[in-house]
Amino acid sequence: MSERVHVVGIGGIGTSALAVILAQAGAAVSGSEESRTILARELLDQFPQIKVYQGFSPGHLDGVDQVIHSVAFRPDNPELAEARRRGIPVWTYPQALSRFLAGTEVCGVGGTHGKTTTTAMIAAAADEAGLPVSYLVGAPMQGGRRNVRYTAGSPFVLEADEYRGAFLEYAGRFAQLVITNVDFDHPDYYPSQDAVEKAFSELLAHTPPGARVFACGDSQGVQAVARVHDRIITYGLGPHNAVRVELAGLSVSGSAFTVAGTAGDRVRLRVGLPGRHNVLNATAAFLAARALGCPVDAIAAALEGYAGARRRFEVRLSTPQAAVVDDYAHHPVAVAAFIDGLRQRYPDRRLILVFQPHTLTRTVALFDDFVRVLRAAEQVAVLDVYAGRELDDPAEPARLAARLRTALRSQGTDVLAASEPYDVVAAVAELASAGDPAVIGTVGAGDVWKTVTEPLTARLG
Repeated sequence: MSERVHVVGIGGIGTSALAVILAQAGAAVSGSEESRTILARELLDQFPQIKVYQGFSPGHLDGVDQVIHSVAFRPDNPELAEARRRGIPVWTYPQALSRFLAGTEVCGVGGTHGKTTTTAMIAAAADEAGLPVSYLVGAPMQGGRRNVRYTAGSPFVLEADEYRGAFLEYAGRFAQLVITNVDFDHPDYYPSQDAVEKAFSELLAHTPPGARVFACGDSQGVQAVARVHDRIITYGLGPHNAVRVELAGLSVSGSAFTVAGTAGDRVRLRVGLPGRHNVLNATAAFLAARALGCPVDAIAAALEGYAGARRRFEVRLSTPQAAVVDDYAHHPVAVAAFIDGLRQRYPDRRLILVFQPHTLTRTVALFDDFVRVLRAAEQVAVLDVYAGRELDDPAEPARLAARLRTALRSQGTDVLAASEPYDVVAAVAELASAGDPAVIGTVGAGDVWKTVTEPLTARLG
């Protein structure tokens, strides 16, 4: 393609990757941002031909043929408003990616949790097999690997995000689809579990009839959707699944398991990441990668050697006295899975959890579930809610976090008094340095990795 494309909000993890893909496909790409994530900066700095502007200005659109924007930006953004005034075509990120993938075999990975890890595992399997598979992962993979690879004409693996129905943009392109789970989330858009299930049902209704659909039948939400769509090949630990997963052993170095297929075939696999949820993610990746043509031995090697993606059970420090593990989990189910992984990897250590709730609506809607899950740690610190797009009342993030601390204390949980990041770092560092060895989990989809994880790692290291 020879067009000039401008990306509003190029500093996001997905938009930066799309910018790289478009540049590799021959487009002249520019973009603007208010702030750039460190992960996006690491990627864009490798492609100096992509012009990045700091801030927004109508002048950035001179000579531009089309504009792409992150869904986080409102129509009154100066560049989006100017693009419409000039009659320049404007596309959201999902719309633009879908248009680019016209005529491409697409493998989509959907689900409330586990999309990034599963997508990264499929990408790792394709890399191990030497197959020219393109992919876009929602976080860089460990070991310095990029979260994006593009080869013209090759199958494309992507995360299919359910927020605001974004995955419907890709549905008609799917040759393979994975659904890791279907849980109530994004209450600012989906008012109930039924609404989430309806969205995934609509996704399946728009997926081509010939597409292979793999979904985790251990998820009650998946079971509800499967009752409407019988085309799903279920996998999981439960006996009702078409593809059975049999655990062979959970250890500090990972998990061994067997996948028993519908044709009576049995494949023994091992995944280096802890947690039953990662066994299920690895099973989904195995099924999808095999459908893409990856040999079984290459998939097995990729899963066993899989080092993880950034902020997905990312071990930031490991000493005899203290380990620090960072994770993006921000839903009670995902936080519980993270804790499960910490208990498996560090079975003899006391657990200190630093939790940053993400969005006000999610924290309110799932409040009791968060209380139940966080109680599993020996000690808990709760930061103010990362409100993001929902910040209307500047005092509400602190008030809601205080309610969560009070509820936890009423259940007998040892909750740290500190709430500001600097004070939390000091308090947690003191706790970790005294007594038995500890593992500290920092968890949330906001900026806890920057405000707590990094300074805490430096202090304890």
